[in-house]
Amino acid sequence: MYGKLMNEALKSIIDNKNALFKALLIPTLVLVGIDIFLPSSFLSNGEKINFEDNKFIFISFIILSIILNIVMAVSVHRIILIKDDISSLEAIMPTQTLLKFFLKSVWIGLLTGLIFGILIAIFLLISIVTEQFTQNKFLVGVISYFLSALLTMIAFSRFSMVLPATAIDEKMSILDALAFTKNYKLLSLFMVTIFPTIIAILIALVYGLIIGFLT
Repeated sequence: MYGKLMNEALKSIIDNKNALFKALLIPTLVLVGIDIFLPSSFLSNGEKINFEDNKFIFISFIILSIILNIVMAVSVHRIILIKDDISSLEAIMPTQTLLKFFLKSVWIGLLTGLIFGILIAIFLLISIVTEQFTQNKFLVGVISYFLSALLTMIAFSRFSMVLPATAIDEKMSILDALAFTKNYKLLSLFMVTIFPTIIAILIALVYGLIIGFLT
């Protein structure tokens, strides 16, 4: 089943490659420009410039990068899910959908971080209570972080179902997302976290080679 879903996901990307190229062209070019320009903005005649001197430029580029990534995420969801025809200029125009997507992304990020912190505290407290913490501090710490990270990723994967719905202007709360993924926890983890991470790593490798060549 996992292999079939991966094939379907890749097939959707290939089938919509022209629409994706058109919608993502400008944001991608701007991001490439940022990656090329940003490192050089902290150098003067080959010497590093103090961060404080270029703090405004750095923060501005970070904010712009976040906005562009949100623009790209919304465009991809709309093209893949509802076959929306988005022009290069339409893709970068500010909309209420982009704002909602951003706010829900922040909310999911904060909630996920809170869950991770609570899980870490619970596992470490259990370790202290059972007196295992003092016997093998390193091993218990590793296990605690691993279990906390795994459970947090599962929660994040289920919460993230809200984002595609938001991108196509459908209403879905986090409670709705939890109900929707109730019987598909591991599937959600794979399709939302693991599979996209693998794709992102492959793209990052190619992207890094291109940036290295251009610079």
